[in-house]
Amino acid sequence: MKKIILIAAIAVSSCNDSETIVEGSYKNQFIITSEEASSIPFIVTTPSDFNPATDLYKIEKFYLETGIKAVNIKEKEWEQLDRDYRNLISKYKNHIYHSCLQQVLAQNILISKNVLSMNDEKAIEAIQYYTEQLTKANSTNTVLMYYALSKLKAYGMKSLEVKNKANKTVKAFNEIVVKKREARKASFSEEIALERKNNPNSSKLKLHNKINNQFLLNEKLQIEYADKLEEITKN
Repeated sequence: MKKIILIAAIAVSSCNDSETIVEGSYKNQFIITSEEASSIPFIVTTPSDFNPATDLYKIEKFYLETGIKAVNIKEKEWEQLDRDYRNLISKYKNHIYHSCLQQVLAQNILISKNVLSMNDEKAIEAIQYYTEQLTKANSTNTVLMYYALSKLKAYGMKSLEVKNKANKTVKAFNEIVVKKREARKASFSEEIALERKNNPNSSKLKLHNKINNQFLLNEKLQIEYADKLEEITKN
């Protein structure tokens, strides 16, 4: 399983793929290429009361319980992972971290296994299924949702459904990320200042800086794609 950095309301990581799929016809104009897939951030929105200081070990324990951390997804065909993941999503539907599981598994399939770039019937159905999981989980990953919904729209998803899912993602992003931006920045600044004063060469300080920089990069990208999500609801 991809390593995830949990921070406040969201978790961030990334993926890398190199193969490129060339886009062509009108139908394919929204089909994501593998190069684009490599630039999509891996973001998990945690429950509103999630506290990294006290709850991080709990969610790690949960991931161990599900068995997903023990699986090398690179060694498995996406279809097998898909079957396993759907069973896990159903099995843990009442768990406090079910929404986190939905997002991790959806992004493993769509990004890490690059299913978002596939065009066959099974892949399109999987994209639709995992996009639904992301929507239910209040995902704030506007980048991934933009590409997924754009593709599904090109493959026949009704405009109203696209609009509802896009609007829900933008709303979640605004409420969870944008509105809490200043509070998050203040918290990071306070922690970094304290650590810099007490131990200016610590690895913790370097991690804080790395996390903060990752936040800024992903937030900028998410804002850009939140605007794009609003655009596809008008077309």
